[in-house]
Amino acid sequence: MGAERSSTGCLDQQDIACRDCGGDVGGGGGPGRGGRDLSLGRDGSAANTLVGSWELTVNRGPQLPPVKGMTTYTRGHSLIGTGNLVIRGPAHGTWEHVNGRLYADTHVFFRFDPAGAFLGTQRIKETVRLAPDGDSYTAVAISDLFDPNGNPVASGLRATITAPRIKVERIPDEPYTRARRRLAAPRGPSPLRYRRRCCPAANMRRPLRERPHAQPWQQPRRTAESYPHPSAGQRW
Repeated sequence: MGAERSSTGCLDQQDIACRDCGGDVGGGGGPGRGGRDLSLGRDGSAANTLVGSWELTVNRGPQLPPVKGMTTYTRGHSLIGTGNLVIRGPAHGTWEHVNGRLYADTHVFFRFDPAGAFLGTQRIKETVRLAPDGDSYTAVAISDLFDPNGNPVASGLRATITAPRIKVERIPDEPYTRARRRLAAPRGPSPLRYRRRCCPAANMRRPLRERPHAQPWQQPRRTAESYPHPSAGQRW
């Protein structure tokens, strides 16, 4: 009989190997040992995953100043990044899990001159190693430059990267709810008064004698008791 899968998606015979690699093993053609993404930690938490947003410091060597940037790795293996240089556009790319805390990604962005003219593209390939606590990573990168026609201009440009994770920092303040705004608002005339004056539907629910614009055919029917007696000198 073939091997049965456990509730965690791992093969029973490979459960030990699954725990060692820091993720689950399954079928498919992914980069993990069994084909699936192995980006979760041993406890199933996100401490060993690259997914999230990061603040980057890129060191390009002693002759160039460092570059600041931000990168977001999505759960769908996409990458979006930006830098503090006006001569480059936002970066778009993809990433994959290699093994353990090691990842790889490739992204591309447009290059411009200071006047805004298009110069071509820059393709960056990185190898990323996540810290054991999952709150930072270090990476090495190799860049290649291309002109607007896609011809290589320069290649093998190396850089190192350090990046802490962007975390949620809670504050004690909370937005006011609608109920709180109602209590804080000054009390004024009830809107129901204006609704009774202007809304025909509301007027129809009022007694007929109180309707301000009742038509003659809407007046109450007059009975014999409501007419004056002939002795009063009035005509029938």
